[in-house]
Amino acid sequence: MSTFLLRSALGVLLAGLGWLFWPSRPLTSAATDFINPVLGNASFQTRFGRAPGAADDEATRIATHLAYAEALLRGRNVQHLPAEQQRRRATLLNYLHRYRTAGVFPRNEQYPGQRRPCFIDGAGRICAVGYLVEQTGGRALAERVNAAHQYDYIRDMRSPELAAWVAQSGLSLEECAMIQPTYGYPRPPSNNYVSGAYGAGTAAWSGLNAPLAALNASRAMSGRPSKGLAVVGLASGLGQAALGTIVLIEDNSRSYDGHSYNESKKAVSFLNVGLGTATAVLGAWNLWGPKTTQPRTTVEVGSYSSPAEPSGGVLTLTRRF
Repeated sequence: MSTFLLRSALGVLLAGLGWLFWPSRPLTSAATDFINPVLGNASFQTRFGRAPGAADDEATRIATHLAYAEALLRGRNVQHLPAEQQRRRATLLNYLHRYRTAGVFPRNEQYPGQRRPCFIDGAGRICAVGYLVEQTGGRALAERVNAAHQYDYIRDMRSPELAAWVAQSGLSLEECAMIQPTYGYPRPPSNNYVSGAYGAGTAAWSGLNAPLAALNASRAMSGRPSKGLAVVGLASGLGQAALGTIVLIEDNSRSYDGHSYNESKKAVSFLNVGLGTATAVLGAWNLWGPKTTQPRTTVEVGSYSSPAEPSGGVLTLTRRF
Protein backbone atom coordinates (compact mmCIF):
# COMPACT_ATOMS: atom_id res chain seq x y z
CA MET A 1 0.00 0.00 0.00
CA SER A 2 2.82 2.42 0.87
CA THR A 3 4.51 1.73 -2.46
CA PHE A 4 1.25 2.38 -4.31
CA LEU A 5 0.73 5.68 -2.49
CA LEU A 6 4.26 6.85 -3.20
CA ARG A 7 3.95 6.01 -6.88
CA SER A 8 0.59 7.77 -7.07
CA ALA A 9 1.99 10.87 -5.37
CA LEU A 10 4.92 10.94 -7.79
CA GLY A 11 2.59 10.62 -10.77
CA VAL A 12 0.34 13.43 -9.56
CA LEU A 13 3.33 15.68 -8.87
CA LEU A 14 4.88 15.16 -12.29
CA ALA A 15 1.53 15.58 -14.04
CA GLY A 16 0.93 18.83 -12.18
CA LEU A 17 4.37 20.15 -13.09
CA GLY A 18 3.80 19.23 -16.71
CA TRP A 19 0.46 21.03 -16.75
CA LEU A 20 1.97 24.10 -15.11
CA PHE A 21 4.99 24.49 -17.36
CA TRP A 22 3.91 22.99 -20.68
CA PRO A 23 4.12 25.80 -23.24
CA SER A 24 0.75 26.86 -24.53
CA ARG A 25 -0.25 29.56 -26.96
CA PRO A 26 -3.01 31.89 -25.79
CA LEU A 27 -6.35 31.38 -27.48
CA THR A 28 -6.65 34.42 -29.71
CA SER A 29 -8.57 34.98 -32.89
CA ALA A 30 -6.84 35.51 -36.20
CA ALA A 31 -7.99 39.14 -36.09
CA THR A 32 -5.53 39.89 -33.29
CA ASP A 33 -2.71 39.79 -35.85
CA PHE A 34 -4.27 42.53 -37.98
CA ILE A 35 -2.24 45.71 -38.27
CA ASN A 36 -5.51 47.64 -38.41
CA PRO A 37 -9.07 46.73 -37.36
CA VAL A 38 -10.63 48.38 -40.42
CA LEU A 39 -8.20 47.45 -43.20
CA GLY A 40 -6.79 44.29 -41.67
CA ASN A 41 -3.53 43.26 -43.36
CA ALA A 42 -4.56 44.46 -46.81
CA SER A 43 -1.59 46.83 -46.99
CA PHE A 44 0.99 44.07 -46.52
CA GLN A 45 -0.81 41.68 -48.84
CA THR A 46 -1.04 44.34 -51.54
CA ARG A 47 2.64 45.20 -51.35
CA PHE A 48 4.17 41.75 -50.80
CA GLY A 49 1.53 39.42 -52.22
CA ARG A 50 1.23 37.37 -49.04
CA ALA A 51 0.05 37.55 -45.46
CA PRO A 52 2.52 38.85 -42.87
CA GLY A 53 4.37 36.34 -40.72
CA ALA A 54 6.12 36.29 -37.38
CA ALA A 55 9.51 36.90 -39.01
CA ASP A 56 8.43 40.10 -40.75
CA ASP A 57 9.87 43.34 -39.42
CA GLU A 58 7.42 45.26 -37.24
CA ALA A 59 8.48 48.70 -38.50
CA THR A 60 8.01 47.54 -42.09
CA ARG A 61 4.49 46.37 -41.32
CA ILE A 62 3.59 49.69 -39.69
CA ALA A 63 5.10 51.86 -42.42
CA THR A 64 3.47 49.73 -45.12
CA HIS A 65 0.08 50.15 -43.49
CA LEU A 66 0.46 53.92 -43.06
CA ALA A 67 1.48 54.35 -46.70
CA TYR A 68 -1.52 52.29 -47.79
CA ALA A 69 -3.93 54.26 -45.58
CA GLU A 70 -2.49 57.57 -46.78
CA ALA A 71 -2.95 56.58 -50.42
CA LEU A 72 -6.55 55.50 -49.81
CA LEU A 73 -7.41 58.73 -48.02
CA ARG A 74 -5.76 60.94 -50.63
CA GLY A 75 -7.73 59.16 -53.33
CA ARG A 76 -11.14 59.86 -51.82
CA ASN A 77 -13.49 62.49 -53.18
CA VAL A 78 -13.93 65.12 -50.46
CA GLN A 79 -15.78 67.80 -52.44
CA HIS A 80 -18.67 67.54 -50.00
CA LEU A 81 -16.47 68.92 -47.20
CA PRO A 82 -16.22 72.66 -46.50
CA ALA A 83 -13.12 74.28 -47.99
CA GLU A 84 -11.53 74.78 -44.56
CA GLN A 85 -11.93 71.11 -43.68
CA GLN A 86 -10.51 70.11 -47.06
CA ARG A 87 -7.46 72.23 -46.29
CA ARG A 88 -7.08 70.72 -42.81
CA ARG A 89 -7.45 67.23 -44.21
CA ALA A 90 -4.69 67.83 -46.75
CA THR A 91 -2.46 69.24 -44.01
CA LEU A 92 -3.06 66.21 -41.80
CA LEU A 93 -2.23 63.80 -44.63
CA ASN A 94 1.01 65.70 -45.21
CA TYR A 95 1.79 65.30 -41.51
CA LEU A 96 0.97 61.60 -41.80
CA HIS A 97 3.45 61.27 -44.66
CA ARG A 98 6.14 63.02 -42.62
CA TYR A 99 5.42 60.82 -39.61
CA ARG A 100 5.66 57.63 -41.66
CA THR A 101 8.96 58.55 -43.30
CA ALA A 102 10.49 59.43 -39.91
CA GLY A 103 9.93 55.80 -38.90
CA VAL A 104 9.64 56.31 -35.13
CA PHE A 105 6.71 54.26 -33.85
CA PRO A 106 5.49 53.41 -30.34
CA ARG A 107 5.71 49.95 -28.81
CA ASN A 108 3.14 47.74 -27.19
CA GLU A 109 4.70 47.29 -23.76
CA GLN A 110 1.82 45.73 -21.85
CA TYR A 111 0.07 43.07 -23.96
CA PRO A 112 2.25 40.04 -24.76
CA GLY A 113 0.82 37.87 -27.50
CA GLN A 114 -1.53 40.59 -28.77
CA ARG A 115 -1.46 43.41 -31.26
CA ARG A 116 -2.79 46.55 -29.61
CA PRO A 117 -2.88 50.26 -30.43
CA CYS A 118 -0.65 52.47 -28.29
CA PHE A 119 -1.27 56.21 -28.28
CA ILE A 120 2.01 57.19 -26.57
CA ASP A 121 4.39 54.60 -25.13
CA GLY A 122 6.55 54.81 -22.03
CA ALA A 123 9.45 56.34 -23.98
CA GLY A 124 7.25 59.12 -25.39
CA ARG A 125 6.93 57.65 -28.89
CA ILE A 126 3.56 58.67 -30.30
CA CYS A 127 1.24 56.85 -32.70
CA ALA A 128 0.16 58.16 -36.10
CA VAL A 129 -3.20 59.57 -34.98
CA GLY A 130 -1.58 60.93 -31.83
CA TYR A 131 0.99 62.70 -33.98
CA LEU A 132 -1.74 64.36 -36.04
CA VAL A 133 -3.43 65.49 -32.81
CA GLU A 134 -0.12 66.75 -31.44
CA GLN A 135 0.75 68.74 -34.56
CA THR A 136 -2.61 70.51 -34.76
CA GLY A 137 -3.99 70.45 -31.22
CA GLY A 138 -0.84 70.43 -29.11
CA ARG A 139 1.11 67.85 -27.15
CA ALA A 140 -0.95 68.51 -24.03
CA LEU A 141 -4.11 67.34 -25.78
CA ALA A 142 -2.37 64.20 -26.98
CA GLU A 143 -1.11 63.51 -23.45
CA ARG A 144 -4.61 63.86 -22.00
CA VAL A 145 -6.02 61.42 -24.52
CA ASN A 146 -3.17 59.02 -23.77
CA ALA A 147 -3.76 59.22 -20.02
CA ALA A 148 -7.30 57.90 -20.45
CA HIS A 149 -6.97 55.69 -23.53
CA GLN A 150 -3.35 54.62 -24.04
CA TYR A 151 -4.12 51.15 -25.45
CA ASP A 152 -7.63 51.76 -26.77
CA TYR A 153 -8.90 51.74 -30.32
CA ILE A 154 -9.89 55.23 -31.40
CA ARG A 155 -13.50 54.17 -31.93
CA ASP A 156 -13.63 53.11 -28.27
CA MET A 157 -12.20 56.35 -26.89
CA ARG A 158 -14.67 58.47 -24.93
CA SER A 159 -12.92 61.83 -25.02
CA PRO A 160 -14.94 64.97 -25.78
CA GLU A 161 -11.72 66.79 -26.67
CA LEU A 162 -10.72 64.13 -29.17
CA ALA A 163 -14.24 64.04 -30.62
CA ALA A 164 -14.10 67.82 -31.12
CA TRP A 165 -10.71 67.51 -32.83
CA VAL A 166 -12.02 64.83 -35.21
CA ALA A 167 -15.09 66.91 -36.04
CA GLN A 168 -13.02 69.82 -37.36
CA SER A 169 -10.12 67.80 -38.81
CA GLY A 170 -11.58 66.96 -42.21
CA LEU A 171 -11.21 63.25 -41.36
CA SER A 172 -14.08 61.09 -40.18
CA LEU A 173 -13.80 58.89 -37.10
CA GLU A 174 -13.78 55.86 -39.41
CA GLU A 175 -10.89 57.34 -41.39
CA CYS A 176 -8.94 58.00 -38.20
CA ALA A 177 -9.54 54.36 -37.28
CA MET A 178 -8.17 53.37 -40.70
CA ILE A 179 -4.93 55.20 -39.89
CA GLN A 180 -4.43 53.87 -36.34
CA PRO A 181 -2.03 50.89 -36.40
CA THR A 182 -1.74 48.13 -33.85
CA TYR A 183 1.63 47.12 -32.44
CA GLY A 184 2.99 43.69 -31.61
CA TYR A 185 4.64 42.99 -28.29
CA PRO A 186 8.43 43.11 -28.79
CA ARG A 187 10.05 39.68 -29.01
CA PRO A 188 12.86 39.15 -26.52
CA PRO A 189 16.31 38.45 -27.93
CA SER A 190 17.35 34.83 -28.31
CA ASN A 191 18.81 33.63 -25.04
CA ASN A 192 19.16 29.90 -25.61
CA TYR A 193 22.00 28.99 -23.29
CA VAL A 194 22.69 27.59 -19.82
CA SER A 195 24.96 29.61 -17.56
CA GLY A 196 28.10 27.95 -16.27
CA ALA A 197 26.98 28.19 -12.66
CA TYR A 198 23.57 26.64 -13.34
CA GLY A 199 25.05 23.90 -15.51
CA ALA A 200 27.77 23.02 -12.98
CA GLY A 201 25.30 23.04 -10.10
CA THR A 202 22.96 20.74 -11.98
CA ALA A 203 25.79 18.35 -12.85
CA ALA A 204 27.02 18.21 -9.25
CA TRP A 205 23.56 17.72 -7.78
CA SER A 206 22.68 15.09 -10.37
CA GLY A 207 25.93 13.25 -9.64
CA LEU A 208 24.94 13.12 -5.98
CA ASN A 209 21.25 12.34 -6.39
CA ALA A 210 21.47 9.60 -9.00
CA PRO A 211 23.35 7.19 -6.68
CA LEU A 212 21.27 8.33 -3.70
CA ALA A 213 18.12 7.41 -5.58
CA ALA A 214 19.53 4.00 -6.53
CA LEU A 215 20.72 3.24 -2.98
CA ASN A 216 17.43 4.29 -1.40
CA ALA A 217 15.49 2.18 -3.90
CA SER A 218 17.71 -0.82 -3.18
CA ARG A 219 17.33 -0.46 0.57
CA ALA A 220 13.58 0.02 0.37
CA MET A 221 13.05 -3.01 -1.87
CA SER A 222 15.23 -5.27 0.26
CA GLY A 223 13.41 -4.29 3.44
CA ARG A 224 16.65 -3.06 5.03
CA PRO A 225 15.98 0.65 5.53
CA SER A 226 18.67 3.18 6.35
CA LYS A 227 17.34 6.25 8.09
CA GLY A 228 20.45 8.33 7.47
CA LEU A 229 20.56 7.49 3.77
CA ALA A 230 16.83 8.17 3.48
CA VAL A 231 17.02 11.60 5.13
CA VAL A 232 19.95 12.66 2.95
CA GLY A 233 18.15 11.50 -0.19
CA LEU A 234 14.91 13.22 0.81
CA ALA A 235 16.62 16.53 1.60
CA SER A 236 18.91 16.52 -1.44
CA GLY A 237 16.10 15.53 -3.79
CA LEU A 238 13.79 18.26 -2.53
CA GLY A 239 16.60 20.78 -2.91
CA GLN A 240 17.28 19.89 -6.54
CA ALA A 241 13.56 19.82 -7.38
CA ALA A 242 13.08 23.22 -5.75
CA LEU A 243 15.98 24.69 -7.74
CA GLY A 244 14.53 23.47 -11.03
CA THR A 245 11.04 24.68 -10.14
CA ILE A 246 12.22 28.17 -9.16
CA VAL A 247 14.18 28.59 -12.40
CA LEU A 248 11.23 27.31 -14.46
CA ILE A 249 8.84 29.77 -12.84
CA GLU A 250 11.32 32.61 -13.31
CA ASP A 251 11.87 31.81 -16.98
CA ASN A 252 8.16 31.23 -17.59
CA SER A 253 7.44 34.76 -16.36
CA ARG A 254 9.79 36.07 -19.07
CA SER A 255 8.38 33.95 -21.88
CA TYR A 256 7.05 35.44 -25.10
CA ASP A 257 3.53 34.64 -26.20
CA GLY A 258 3.43 31.72 -23.78
CA HIS A 259 6.57 30.11 -25.18
CA SER A 260 9.97 29.82 -23.57
CA TYR A 261 12.81 31.30 -25.59
CA ASN A 262 15.53 29.38 -23.72
CA GLU A 263 14.75 25.74 -24.44
CA SER A 264 18.19 24.51 -23.31
CA LYS A 265 17.83 26.03 -19.87
CA LYS A 266 14.26 24.78 -19.67
CA ALA A 267 15.41 21.21 -20.38
CA VAL A 268 18.03 21.43 -17.62
CA SER A 269 15.38 22.73 -15.22
CA PHE A 270 13.09 19.80 -16.04
CA LEU A 271 16.02 17.46 -15.34
CA ASN A 272 16.44 19.07 -11.92
CA VAL A 273 12.73 18.77 -11.16
CA GLY A 274 12.49 15.18 -12.38
CA LEU A 275 15.63 13.75 -10.80
CA GLY A 276 15.15 15.73 -7.60
CA THR A 277 11.56 14.55 -7.24
CA ALA A 278 12.51 10.92 -7.91
CA THR A 279 15.34 11.07 -5.35
CA ALA A 280 13.07 12.61 -2.72
CA VAL A 281 10.31 10.05 -3.31
CA LEU A 282 12.74 7.12 -3.09
CA GLY A 283 14.23 8.60 0.08
CA ALA A 284 10.74 8.85 1.56
CA TRP A 285 10.04 5.26 0.54
CA ASN A 286 13.22 4.10 2.28
CA LEU A 287 12.29 6.12 5.37
CA TRP A 288 8.59 5.30 5.69
CA GLY A 289 8.02 2.33 3.39
CA PRO A 290 7.34 -1.29 4.46
CA LYS A 291 10.13 -2.95 6.40
CA THR A 292 11.08 -6.61 6.83
CA THR A 293 10.59 -7.47 10.50
CA GLN A 294 12.57 -10.17 12.31
CA PRO A 295 11.14 -11.90 15.43
CA ARG A 296 12.92 -10.81 18.59
CA THR A 297 12.87 -14.33 20.10
CA THR A 298 13.44 -17.57 18.17
CA VAL A 299 13.50 -21.18 19.31
CA GLU A 300 15.31 -23.82 17.27
CA VAL A 301 15.34 -27.60 17.80
CA GLY A 302 18.16 -29.72 16.37
CA SER A 303 20.00 -33.02 16.79
CA TYR A 304 23.58 -34.12 17.12
CA SER A 305 25.69 -37.25 17.41
CA SER A 306 29.08 -38.05 18.94
CA PRO A 307 31.26 -41.14 19.62
CA ALA A 308 30.13 -41.10 23.25
CA GLU A 309 26.44 -40.74 22.50
CA PRO A 310 25.10 -41.95 19.18
CA SER A 311 22.34 -39.31 19.08
CA GLY A 312 20.95 -36.43 21.07
CA GLY A 313 18.72 -33.38 20.89
CA VAL A 314 19.50 -29.65 21.13
CA LEU A 315 17.13 -26.80 22.05
CA THR A 316 18.41 -23.29 21.13
CA LEU A 317 16.79 -20.07 22.42
CA THR A 318 17.86 -16.80 20.72
CA ARG A 319 16.85 -13.33 21.97
CA ARG A 320 17.46 -10.19 19.84
CA PHE A 321 18.00 -6.88 21.60
